[in-house]
Amino acid sequence: MAAGKPTDFNFDYEFTIRGVHFDLDPEKIRSLNPTDEAVKRFTAESLHAVFTPEIKALSEKIVGNETNPMLKAKKIYDLAIGPFVLQLCLGIFDDSQYQRILPGEQLW
Repeated sequence: MAAGKPTDFNFDYEFTIRGVHFDLDPEKIRSLNPTDEAVKRFTAESLHAVFTPEIKALSEKIVGNETNPMLKAKKIYDLAIGPFVLQLCLGIFDDSQYQRILPGEQLW
């Protein structure tokens, strides 16, 4: 490391993913009461899950007019996570295309 030169940091990582499939029937899914304490425990904001106005607007745009909770979740998953998982499974994941979207930035 030479004085006055930028330090170059590199790291390697390994990621293991295992799929689980549940054959769910959207017609059998019912809405949950968002004020129920048991529900709030799993749906509340936290250090790593913050519902900014931008995230809320984006989720509304993705979900559209869908009312079924399972199909809403599937739409969000298919758009946000599906391509990522597919790339991992095909071994073509390129992390340079993933970045943090800051408030005010456009996703599309």
